[in-house]
Amino acid sequence: MKPQFQHLLSYFWLLLFLIIETTVTLAQSHWQRIGTHQRAVKWLSNSTVISVGWHGVIMKSIDAGETWRYIESGITDHLLGLYFIDSLHGFASSISGTILQTTDGGEKWQPQNAPKQNILTRIAFATSQQGFILADSGRVLRTNDGGNTWSVVQIYQESSQPLVDIAFSDSLHGVIVGGKQNNGYVLRTTDGGDTWERLGVDSLPRYTGVSCKGNTCVVVGYRVGPSRAGVVLISNDKFASWRLADTTGLNHYPNTVEVIDSQRIIAMGQLPRFTDTLGVLAVLTEDGGKTWKGIKSGIRTEVYEFSDIAINANNNLIGIGQNSCIVISKDNGKTWRELLYLKLWQLEIPPDDNLQYSDGYFFNDRTGIVVGGSVSGVVLRTTDGGLSWTSIEAPRRLKQLYVEDKIGTILALPWNGIYNSGFLLRGKDQGSKWSLVESSFNGLQYSYASGMQFLNSQTGVLATDSMIFTTTDGGRSWVNSIQSPAEQTLITSFHFLDHTQGWIGLLSLPKEVYDGDTVFASRLYRTIDGGRSWQMKKEIFNKKFSFWLTSIACQDENRCWISYGLGDRSAYPPKMGGIYYTADGGNNWDSVEVDGSVEKIQFFSDSVGYIFGGNALLMKTTNAGKTWEREYVWPPQASDSSVVFRGGVLTPSARTMIVYGHGVLVRGEFATPVTSVPNEREHNGGNSMEVRIVPTISTNDRRRVEVPGNIVIRSIILRDILGRMVRAIPVENVGWSEEYQTVELSVADVAAGVYEVVVSGDNTQSVGRLVVVK
Repeated sequence: MKPQFQHLLSYFWLLLFLIIETTVTLAQSHWQRIGTHQRAVKWLSNSTVISVGWHGVIMKSIDAGETWRYIESGITDHLLGLYFIDSLHGFASSISGTILQTTDGGEKWQPQNAPKQNILTRIAFATSQQGFILADSGRVLRTNDGGNTWSVVQIYQESSQPLVDIAFSDSLHGVIVGGKQNNGYVLRTTDGGDTWERLGVDSLPRYTGVSCKGNTCVVVGYRVGPSRAGVVLISNDKFASWRLADTTGLNHYPNTVEVIDSQRIIAMGQLPRFTDTLGVLAVLTEDGGKTWKGIKSGIRTEVYEFSDIAINANNNLIGIGQNSCIVISKDNGKTWRELLYLKLWQLEIPPDDNLQYSDGYFFNDRTGIVVGGSVSGVVLRTTDGGLSWTSIEAPRRLKQLYVEDKIGTILALPWNGIYNSGFLLRGKDQGSKWSLVESSFNGLQYSYASGMQFLNSQTGVLATDSMIFTTTDGGRSWVNSIQSPAEQTLITSFHFLDHTQGWIGLLSLPKEVYDGDTVFASRLYRTIDGGRSWQMKKEIFNKKFSFWLTSIACQDENRCWISYGLGDRSAYPPKMGGIYYTADGGNNWDSVEVDGSVEKIQFFSDSVGYIFGGNALLMKTTNAGKTWEREYVWPPQASDSSVVFRGGVLTPSARTMIVYGHGVLVRGEFATPVTSVPNEREHNGGNSMEVRIVPTISTNDRRRVEVPGNIVIRSIILRDILGRMVRAIPVENVGWSEEYQTVELSVADVAAGVYEVVVSGDNTQSVGRLVVVK
């Protein structure tokens, strides 16, 4: 053997043995619900504004509301009140009676030791020392030392009538409004809050808000009943007298009001009196309340009910409300611009609690999408790691994504085929633009698509109704090349490890028990020869419930997880469910106890996996499924039985996870990655990804690169030992052997030395080394 060749060989094996396996870890996480109802907003300066809302959400902007970031509140209770004495010192109040205090402009918040109340709502200060927080049963919390200590004061004896809002015009004069339907009231103080008296104003309205500035104070509300009219009371002499503004024909129910000056007043609220597809965002007067005009917003106020409004010294207005709706006006309310953090539906679609989000993808740590919708397609897109979202309309409601390249070309499966010849959608620019793809299905029609899976850039599997289609040209044409295990069945889930090994779940009607009114069974089948033959591995059936196999997740040919749901007769979605696990290819099964129906089992590495499902179900494992623990994304007692999580998506760095489902997004932040950074023997799917070069050391001009068949290959490059790219290898040239995806590599024009073949997949990268000898 030549000495120089021995040196190269020694160097090669040294490099090979220096590969270090990283460990899979799951750090403590912080979960945050995205898309919350905002309840209060305050300006700290002309550029800084803070808003609080449900689930302990605090958001702050330092550019007059153009961009926002989340501030850690330390609690998950609904925040209802917000007030700042100055630009640094402020308070927030919660539905559970907690008072939060900040002394640094809202960057950090600490709970205060205050008398416990069942609920705390609006906050107002008469001076920097004298402040009030509305509580329940006619009580307030009062401070005389700038919020250091608080005491309980009973100010209204009719304890069944809640206190709703409070405002002060100076250190002595203040107003509280309250009451329920047809029993509203207005209280005033002229001695800084020491005593309060009820005014003799109309008690029929439901009063909802109050605002004072200078001598002017305005109270808003609406009458409940056949008239259903908005009500505006105005005082220009510090409450000595009041007049009822003429709101005839006002198509608006105000919830909140802001006095700009003695002549200009703006109110925002909820449902318009009549159906109005343009929506009424606000009503505005510029003559002290003599005449009013409604401002068209294009927002359906049934969807976005506004709860608070604030103005800064530059007369910039910000309104906030449900579903993280934030609107801005820079011309005293004449025109408005939306800053919707989560616009869940298009204008023509009414609110829908069952709005379903079904798949997602992160292109990098900041940019990602989640797809789904209700009647039509909606794509939610984030560019800040999931903190804020904007919506893009898609031609159809989308069910599953396959990302073809890093520049954002996407192939997507619609939710159903509406009995046509089948179609897919292709997205460009990371989901910003969408178009229909007329794929050939050889004339076959389907109505329900259970899922799509790509094994590489060209080869994929699509299951519809009881048919299984395959493509070898990236989805342009499909053939029904795999025979379903049974006829007259519905495919509910499937998973292929490679082009030969796969699992499929079928929903069927057992003939042996059919009596005209029966239930369905689920059967699980396995193939090891590409679908030419199938073997049933499990059946779930009894005479009381219908079963669905909702998800299949396999870590290798032996270790598989299946989830099922069950319900009354043919009820869907399932109300309950469970999980089974096999370690021997389906011959034996163990069960896993869960609290709710399971929609999806998803592994992010060999060790780390999540279970998503109904009853806000989120369970995790860090030991390859040996044990599972429930994660509560908000307090256990607040678990929402109407929330169904359908799955989750990780950022490439595995430090942020977005969990999506029926009308809700939840964001998880991890101090350290959920999984380790992938190395040569680890990839984002739980199966060992090892690149083989055959032959590794040779004088031959051609080498064969082999990658396991269950890897979705994104790119293949050849680089030298210093990390410099020598060439890119077209992914389209990848072929199949019995177990591997293969590509031929020519090294005829490559100089002698040690090289690396780098294969990249989703959130993973693996390296194989070769030695070129001349």
